[in-house]
Parts: sequence; C-alpha cells; structure tokens
Amino acid sequence: MLAISGLHISFFGNGLYRGLRKTGFSILQAGVVGSLLLESYVVMTGMSVSALRAFIMFLIRMGAELTGREYDGLTALGIAEIGLLLANPLRLFTAGFQLSFAAVLGIYLIGLGNKKGRFSDSVRMSVRLWFFLLPVTLWHYYETCLYAPAWNLLVIPMASVLLLCGSAGMAVMLIPCGAGNIMQSALWKITEWILLFYEKGSGLLLELPGARWIPGRPRLWQIACYYGVLLFYLWRKRKEKKEGRQTGKQVVRQLVTAGILLILLGIPKWKRGQMELTMLDVGQGDCFFFRDGNGKNYLIDGGSSSVDAVGRYRLEPFLKFRGVKRLDYVWVTHGDVDHLNAVEELLERRKYGVEIQYLIFPEQKYWDERLIKLCNLAEEAGTKVRVMEMDTIFLSGKLKMRCLWPGEGEPSENGNENSLVLHLQYEKITMLFTGDLENTGEELLAERIKNLRKKGELPACYDLLKVGHHGSRNATGEELLEVIRPRAAFCSSGKENRYGHPHAETLERLAKWGVSLYNTKDRGAVSMYTDGREYGIQSP
Repeated sequence: MLAISGLHISFFGNGLYRGLRKTGFSILQAGVVGSLLLESYVVMTGMSVSALRAFIMFLIRMGAELTGREYDGLTALGIAEIGLLLANPLRLFTAGFQLSFAAVLGIYLIGLGNKKGRFSDSVRMSVRLWFFLLPVTLWHYYETCLYAPAWNLLVIPMASVLLLCGSAGMAVMLIPCGAGNIMQSALWKITEWILLFYEKGSGLLLELPGARWIPGRPRLWQIACYYGVLLFYLWRKRKEKKEGRQTGKQVVRQLVTAGILLILLGIPKWKRGQMELTMLDVGQGDCFFFRDGNGKNYLIDGGSSSVDAVGRYRLEPFLKFRGVKRLDYVWVTHGDVDHLNAVEELLERRKYGVEIQYLIFPEQKYWDERLIKLCNLAEEAGTKVRVMEMDTIFLSGKLKMRCLWPGEGEPSENGNENSLVLHLQYEKITMLFTGDLENTGEELLAERIKNLRKKGELPACYDLLKVGHHGSRNATGEELLEVIRPRAAFCSSGKENRYGHPHAETLERLAKWGVSLYNTKDRGAVSMYTDGREYGIQSP
C-alpha cells in the first residue's frame, strides 16, 4: 500500500504544507520549505516510482498555489508520467509504475462527481478502484483477494495514523530528556501494533473461504475488452447524470457489469481437448507440469539442488501464471532432494500458494527418510498420499498413466534405481519419464518394455523421452534407446552445474539415434502441446 500508492508522500507533503501555513509561513515560504523537506524524504525512502510520482504532483500543486491557478490532477498525473518515462522508459513495464499511475487515474475517473464523507461512498470507491486495478494486478501477480475492497476500508484510514506516529516518534528523539524517550516508545508501540494488525489481519483474511482468486495472467485482448466494458459503463453513467436521468436499475446494471468483467478475466487458460506439458527450468533438478484436455493439473517431481526456495520463486509463480490454484496429482519418483524440495515448499505454503490434492509415491518398501518426511508433511497439510505399484494404470479422460518400474526384486541401495518410471499416453502421443534410473535398472526396464510390446500394451516407439538422471553418462543407455526409439527428448539440468550434466557420452548417444534434444541448461523452460494426434514443441 505505502510503496505502490505513494500515499505516505501525499500525507506527509500536504500535512507539512498546511502545518507551515498555519504557523504563519507565506504560500511561497511554505511551498519552498515543504518541497525541500519532502524531496529529502523521497530520497531517504529510496526514490521509488510511486514516491517520485507523488512528489512531482505535489510540486505542481504548489505551483498552482503560488500562481493562483487551478490544480488539475489529471494534468499533473500526465506530466509526472511523461517525466518519469523520459528519465527511464523501462519504468513503463514495472508493476510499481503501472499500479501507482493506474490507481491515481482510477481515483480521478471514478471519483469525479461523487460526494465525499459518506461511508457508502467510501465502499463504492473501494470496490470500483479494485475493479479498475484488477487487470494490472493479475498481469503482475496472477491472483487477487476478493475481500480486498472491504479490507481497504480498514487499512487505508489507519495509514495516516501510522505515518503520523512514526514521524512523531522520530521527531521526539530530539527532546533531550526522559520524557522524549517515553513519548517515542509510546508512539513507536502504536506503529508496531498497526503494522502487526496489517500483517496478521491480511493473513487471516486469506484463510477465509473463497478469499483467493487465481485466474492467471490475462491475455492482452482480455485486458482490452475489460477496460472497454468498464470505460463504457463509466461514460454512460456520467452521461445519464449530466442529463439528469435517474434509473431504478443501477444495482442490477452494476452487478451485470461486474459479472461480465470477472468472466472476461476468468476465461480458462487451457484449451479443451489439448494437453500441455512444460519442463520447468529449476536449475539442477526435475519438474514437469502437465494439464490434460479437461483442465486437470499434474506434476511429476519438483525440486532443485542449485536454486534456493525453488518452490516459492519458480514453481509457484509458474503455476499461478497458468491459473493453477490446485494440483490434482503430484508424482514423486524418488527421494532425492532435487526431485522433491519444491513439493515440500508447496505443502508448507498451501495457505498462500498452490494446494496439492493427491501425492503419489512408489511402493512403501522403496521409501527413504526424505520420502517418509514428505509423507508426514503431506498428511499434516491434508494432502492424500497414495502409492503406485508396477503396472498400476491411472486414467483421466484421454490421459493414461502407467507405472513401468520399480517392482521386480528387492529395492536397490542406490535410490536412483528405485525411481518411478511412468508411461504417459494422450491418445496416440506417448511419453516416457524415467526419473533418475540408471545402469541395471534401465536394462531391466528395457526387457519389460519388450515383453509388454509383444503383448501389444506399449507402442513401437515413443514421441518424447525424459532423459534419465539429468543426462548422466550412466543413464539413457544404448539398450534403452534402441528399445524406445524416441523422436524428441527433454533434459532438465542446471546451467554450469558441478556434475557437468548432460555428459558428452549421453549427447552422442542421443545424436546417434536422431533424437531432438531440448535442455533447460541451454533453452530454459520447454513446452509441448498435443491434441492426441500431433504435437508441437515450443522453447525460447
């Protein structure tokens, strides 16, 4: 609130100017002294875009006061915008710039003609401003709180008290006696209570039913249509008011308009009948997101050994960008940290992030300490844990998932050899995910695939292969490639990783079999889209 809106500058600047005028300063003296002190305050607080915007608008207001001219807020806003963009055009694409200028523009467009002072007008303004800022909010953060307009009615009025107490607390530090310390302690205690109220209250608000709406980033045509409908509504309302026409259907019209606007931004980000699969760039680790033609969301692994807080800063933003509030099923192939620590973070941040409905593990005899810990965390989070045995088949519409490994003999001491191997099929398009399987495991897997193929249960070749163990020389061996004959391969490995993945031997084997390789190390995230008959791959 304070950083984006520049509200603290308005409070501080206007309060300082009026205070100086009341103490006998002339308009010129109050304007000059107030502007210099406010400039120092802006520099001290970091010269954010919102602070600079509010400062420029304050200077223009002072200029109008000194010259006896009428202050026009929209003109001042335009001058501030032009000045800031001339200094740095890239500011146009930042969240702070867009939200700050959009908020003030919305206040002027929506607030013209409204009566001030009534609580009902404050409620109306808060709701309308929330709608005005909604596309910008979703463009940058992919989600919003539906209770925000009501919460603002408490938060914003308290901001003036917060600023006043904080400023006064710094001022009384100049008093060289014990009374100054007592006053300072009391004032700063009030600021602490207000900030704590903001923090705890916002957290409790997000836990209320239906508080969080995650439609994802809107497309440009959605934003254009949204503002077209909104501006048409505001123009028509203002026109009727000028003509003196009164309609008895204002509430109905407002509700219909609000419904249209929300529907425009809430259009699903997936295409019915089409499956999408994305290999995320998580550094040295694995994470595959896919969504079927019915809009259900899935994940195979999620972790990294080279990126800190990968769940919070890579996986969660990606999911919200795609409009995913809940993952229906998450498969964890084995217990290595670079395959599951992002999943741990999602479970820990479920109240503010993305929920997981089902967590799928290999059979319990293949679990290690990390899988046991993850299972306990999932149960605490209310996520259901299931195991997938060899030859278990998961079906959802056109999507078919079959477990090919592990399931023969005793668990290997090498956890990689106990990785879940998943056959994924969407109509005619087939994919094979091999986890970190290597050496002996791959040889046994190749024999299983041969036997199942003889029975007509597996295809003659695969369209896509997830390269085993991030491209290690001990994985994706010659025998396996000869059996599955993939057309394309996805490899997830970190840039300049300490293991040297993918190894040259693996790259040579893939090139020998004519496999098109897509590696996060070189390309970043890579996506595949398929209608079940043909597929296309997109990468930077």
